[in-house]
Amino acid sequence: MKMVVIDRAVAVVPTSWDSTCARTRLVVRAPAVVEAFATSFEHLWAKATPLGAAEQLAQRPFDDKHAEVLRLMSTGAKDQAIARALGVTPRTVVRRIAGLMRALDADTRFQAGCRRPAAAGCDGGARGTSRAPPFSADQ
Repeated sequence: MKMVVIDRAVAVVPTSWDSTCARTRLVVRAPAVVEAFATSFEHLWAKATPLGAAEQLAQRPFDDKHAEVLRLMSTGAKDQAIARALGVTPRTVVRRIAGLMRALDADTRFQAGCRRPAAAGCDGGARGTSRAPPFSADQ
């Protein structure tokens, strides 16, 4: 979407999102509409991936420790269980998960798990050690 917001008072937006008809613009002065455009832009900007960051993440391999933490997270294991399985303290697990979430640009553990298969060096749980989810479509 190509738009211009000037001093949060005026917005200039295309009358069509089709790239072939993008020559006609609409000038918007209604404060609520201009604020909505500005807020929308700020939200999209905050969630955007920096140019080239996705490629860098895909090329960055995770070491075995991080891959194992991700694998155990994908089974639904709690931090205490992950710590026992890895032979480390729960604080170490929390620190590793926080680092993984930053690297995967995830706000929640669920997002980290969803983004894990795309991360280089992760096997997507193909070792056969992941357990079934606690529910199924048959129930």
